[in-house]
Amino acid sequence: MFSLDPTTEGAASDYIYVKKITNGEGTETPIFTDSVRVVYQGRLLPSKSYPKGFVFDGTVYGEYSPVTAYTKRQAVSNTILGYATALQNMHKGDYWRVYIPSELGYGTSDYSTIPGYSILVFDLTLIDFSPVGEEMKPWR
Repeated sequence: MFSLDPTTEGAASDYIYVKKITNGEGTETPIFTDSVRVVYQGRLLPSKSYPKGFVFDGTVYGEYSPVTAYTKRQAVSNTILGYATALQNMHKGDYWRVYIPSELGYGTSDYSTIPGYSILVFDLTLIDFSPVGEEMKPWR
């Protein structure tokens, strides 16, 4: 369980919940102004219509695999709050399943194919990161 300020107690909706699937290496983590290279798949919670959850975005087609996926470069600051919180706690190579409450996602309003009040689930692998103005190494 992570929050932007771990010393503050709050409601369950103030935190993201994380299942660490693979641990990466190193001790450094991205900061809010960094750019990251990730493999990810964002989906809604499973339902009868979508037993694995409706996929609304990602770099993965079919089953999640960083080996066959493409990557995306993103600025941490240009992502939703819950996703940014996860990235700022990850190390290179970490593969996490991140559950983001609507309060740290898209909130009460519909956004594209995401209904308001949706809990989001991201499979997320941090490949690399770099500070503003520094070029990121090519991948593969």
